[in-house]
Amino acid sequence: MTVRLSNTVEKGPINKTLEAYIRILIIT
Repeated sequence: MTVRLSNTVEKGPINKTLEAYIRILIIT
């Protein structure tokens, strides 16, 4: 699931913002 999200986010311009948000969600 995480890998798929990263792949999809990579295509978008908000890659860094989304990646950071996903990481925070996973860490929490």
